[in-house]
Amino acid sequence: MGALITTLTEYEERECIDIATATYNRHRAYDKARGYAFANNNNKIANPEKDLLTEIRVTCGEKVVTKYFPRLEWHALHDFRKGCPDIGSFIDVKTPDQQPGRPARHLIAYDSQIVRDWAYVLVLPCGKRRFAVMGWAWGRELAAAPIKSFQVGRPAHYLPATKPPLYEICHLQLIASWRREYGTQALA
Repeated sequence: MGALITTLTEYEERECIDIATATYNRHRAYDKARGYAFANNNNKIANPEKDLLTEIRVTCGEKVVTKYFPRLEWHALHDFRKGCPDIGSFIDVKTPDQQPGRPARHLIAYDSQIVRDWAYVLVLPCGKRRFAVMGWAWGRELAAAPIKSFQVGRPAHYLPATKPPLYEICHLQLIASWRREYGTQALA
């Protein structure tokens, strides 16, 4: 089975834009209060329009994954806490920028951000309100993956967007169901 193509409704897209805009404004206010001059993690002056579009893409990717896990809490709907996964107690969504017609992007995470017991889901944009859920991997598998510098000075672990090494989303749905039923360490 390949990637699962999922389309957001206009209402869902609007919800994502509203959440992303609020998140973006909260981050800007936080940075401004600390005098960061809106610098991103690479100490470059950020492009506000590009940063907002990135926040919208990421929020839409998370919303797509929530469609497969309707009984788990989506943390973007509440005040987001640092160190908390995007969905439920162990699912983190990665939605990199994907150019049409280009090879699929990798599942990427920086070493300091990987939590070994979390599941990392790769979602790629593939059209207007359309996303491809490519698969997922455990944090411990991602932490053991090769390292490459995709940005200067920021080496990251990466897994290609193929199966294997990524698992089908239906396996993660089963694990989430078991964890909900029998506790957080079931099938870890």
